[in-house]
Amino acid sequence: MAREPISVMVVEEDYFLASKLASEIRQGGDHVIGPFDDIHDAINCTPLAQVAILNIGSSDDFAVADSLLHNEIPFVFLTGRGCEVMPRQFRDQHIYTKPTTTPLILADLHAQHAAAEAQRLPSIETVVIELLGEARALIRDPGAAERLVESVLKQAIAHPRAGLPGGSRRQHLQDLLREEYRLHRRRHLS
Repeated sequence: MAREPISVMVVEEDYFLASKLASEIRQGGDHVIGPFDDIHDAINCTPLAQVAILNIGSSDDFAVADSLLHNEIPFVFLTGRGCEVMPRQFRDQHIYTKPTTTPLILADLHAQHAAAEAQRLPSIETVVIELLGEARALIRDPGAAERLVESVLKQAIAHPRAGLPGGSRRQHLQDLLREEYRLHRRRHLS
């Protein structure tokens, strides 16, 4: 199964290693942000990244990690040093020691990205509450609004759309609600 490409920020001071990482990331089908050897440039571009690979050369490099944590962007450390140099707030981060294979790091980053995206999706309870609000705006009778939403949810369960991206489930249900109201509003008023 092909995976969706993601934008990978690379922060690495060693030009040759940075070039090699960037090349291997592109060969894997992902996009490269950087590579950066300056932490200030990296911090400024943090919002463009979906994930990141950080080399820890000095304690200043942890500022990039702080920025990534603040922006909720998954990342891994790539280091030639031991884990003992890691500040406490980064001890749970995934750490790879040089040399390591880029495909292994990318598999980890893709998994972290997928997990982060899943957490960002609205809960089904949130979507149902939104649907009820929209239904009540269309139909003033609370019971009729609830029947309208119930009908929409039954349709969605009976006819799931295979491969529907998670972010568009909300839109799909809202479209079903509007269509059900347009076609069958009188049924729900009884």
